[in-house]
Amino acid sequence: MPDLHSINKSRIGSSYQYKFSLFLILKNLIDGKLEEAHVDFPFEHETVKSLSLDLKLKLIQDTGLYIYEIKTGDDFKDSQTEELKKVFRNLYYFEKTHGSPTNKNIVFSPNTTTCLMQHWNDILFIQSRKRRNNRGETRQSVQQRLFGVFGVIDSGLSSEQFSNYLKMLNFQEGPDYSNDRPNDDLTDLEDGIKSEIDNFCAKLEIQSTETELPSWSIATELLDVLNKCAENNQEVVVKLSNKLFESLCRRRLIQEATYTDGDKGRVLRDLKQGFKKQFVDLIKINLEDTITITHE
Repeated sequence: MPDLHSINKSRIGSSYQYKFSLFLILKNLIDGKLEEAHVDFPFEHETVKSLSLDLKLKLIQDTGLYIYEIKTGDDFKDSQTEELKKVFRNLYYFEKTHGSPTNKNIVFSPNTTTCLMQHWNDILFIQSRKRRNNRGETRQSVQQRLFGVFGVIDSGLSSEQFSNYLKMLNFQEGPDYSNDRPNDDLTDLEDGIKSEIDNFCAKLEIQSTETELPSWSIATELLDVLNKCAENNQEVVVKLSNKLFESLCRRRLIQEATYTDGDKGRVLRDLKQGFKKQFVDLIKINLEDTITITHE
């Protein structure tokens, strides 16, 4: 039988990756900065085949590429060292294959730092300008320790070269992905995506249609686009922009419709009351007595 816990961990990791990718894409798109994006981008290196990057972005008026590995704590619970080595390797090999410097980013969900504590402090020390760490170790000794663990990502790397490589990595903590708030269905990461879509609606003056077409419903359509683009190794920006445009057009259409009663919440509540029996008779499942209204 499959390991259900491992399956759940894999799903959580994949979900975080795609949602953080969407969050970052929308943030750059609304600023008019984004030219190209790929999610789960496959590539090959002369020594290792079948590699991939979680996210690759090309910005307008920027000659470099922004590449990302996006990880949750569950990715590291089984083998911190091996998983982190893969992260370093993927970013390193892609840059070598690309042939020019890239902006290399490693994004961790908030629950990940404790899983990496074995190496985390050493990496941060190497990136700092301090001569000794809080245990009194010199930069050279910490550098040698990290090289012994991770330096084999490329047999041609010296200890000093690997240390310089670590200095060029950007580590950042992504939004939280735990849902422990009883009155909120969305995590912090999902709230971030919703906020970016709300920003589009505000700039285009169509925020009054949240009741009929919630921003998170639009987000799920955009996530579906990311998944399909990744499956077919397609560039994301054009297809995602088309889907976002279609969704915002529907909101504009709803906004321009007229209501006999200006209270949309009341109109929706009355509609649900009248439609509920017909729907329940069809599916033969009792719904909750409370009818939920989505507020603007």
